[in-house]
Amino acid sequence: MCEGLFIPTNENDALYKLQKAVQLNQESQAIQNQIKKALKNQQLSHDSYENVVQEALVKELISQEEYTQVLEAYHAKQEVINVDAFDTAVYKEQK
Repeated sequence: MCEGLFIPTNENDALYKLQKAVQLNQESQAIQNQIKKALKNQQLSHDSYENVVQEALVKELISQEEYTQVLEAYHAKQEVINVDAFDTAVYKEQK
């Protein structure tokens, strides 16, 4: 069924990065749900995602392993999202 389908193996390939980000986020979904629940229950402060995850670790709502896993997924997702991000100054210079 998938014969002839392109599956990237180069870690610098955009499709590889996208697939990796999706995989990591799926694998860390349960941890992300724990963090969302803690936010909803006001156990954590509303702050940047990295700070919220750090606070969850400090309050022992997640383990060190879960902390590492969820941040790896977050950074992979951010890398994919930021592909087309431009610095405002650079953008204005190019106009």
